[in-house]
Amino acid sequence: MRTRFRRLSRRARLFVVASALTLMLLLPFVAGAGTWAQTYFYDQYAYNGEIHGSAYNSGIDYNSVDFNSVLGGNTMDLSLCPTSGNCYSGHAVTGGSGHDLRTISYGQAICYSPFSNSNGAVYVYDCYTRNF
Repeated sequence: MRTRFRRLSRRARLFVVASALTLMLLLPFVAGAGTWAQTYFYDQYAYNGEIHGSAYNSGIDYNSVDFNSVLGGNTMDLSLCPTSGNCYSGHAVTGGSGHDLRTISYGQAICYSPFSNSNGAVYVYDCYTRNF
């Protein structure tokens, strides 16, 4: 026995199509609301003592660096600086790449070449932060 469904009126079909189109257009904005990422220092040499910071933003939960020790330096440090106080202690990265998973609600991510790189500089491919 076949079940018969009542056909939707023209007005109801138009409403369903319009709702689906609206949802398709708005979904990427709603799903990605508040998320961001930034490469804030890249393809440059960082000499000992140089500090490079991201833009100020909310919900930072990831900070990374990728570098090469071509000029004698062998370390980069990562930190987060909340607007409410002092920056966190540096997270030392050796070996060319690393990340820091500490979080702040609002502030700035930084990567820097410490003064211990007195022998030279490092070539930074990128310093990157996000809040996914």
